[in-house]
Amino acid sequence: MFNSIVNEPKELEELNLPIKAIWLPALEIRRSVDLARINELAESMKNIGQLHRIGVRPIKKDLYELIYGERRLRAAMVLNWEKIQTTVFYNISSNDVALAVMAAENVHTEKFRAIENIAIISELKGFGFNDQAIARILSQPDDWVRNHLCVMRDSVARHIAETGTLLNARDLKNFMAFPAAIRSTLLEAA
Repeated sequence: MFNSIVNEPKELEELNLPIKAIWLPALEIRRSVDLARINELAESMKNIGQLHRIGVRPIKKDLYELIYGERRLRAAMVLNWEKIQTTVFYNISSNDVALAVMAAENVHTEKFRAIENIAIISELKGFGFNDQAIARILSQPDDWVRNHLCVMRDSVARHIAETGTLLNARDLKNFMAFPAAIRSTLLEAA
């Protein structure tokens, strides 16, 4: 069943659709909407553009239901875009298949770990971008970049990030503020 969704060329079409023609699904996976994260994504989309299409299915003439890409759709709304890039799934008529595709798209979405953010920031620094430019490129606050840079420069903090003991730069920075003896005790206990 799912192979036919992907492999049937006449069943998919890439279109730029009016945002007003797209409804949110009756069954929403996301229980809450983090407006700060939507605004971060909107800032990124404003600077870079829409990198990934949203998925929709037709429900009436010129009316579509969102299958996946709710955050991108909400960010486009924040930006007052009139249209958004979509993939239209013409062969998804049942709610169970729509839910399966929605879940498959969202279940693997994962934020970068601190060490991955550090690698990205390091690469951007290597290309000559300053801290403020990196924050703007990544749609993050300046202190977010500074926290990651602190971790990058400290071998102990970087090691902790690499092992996954602490997952975000703010927690790592707070950990590094402890005296060395306390850090050692905490690491041994972990």
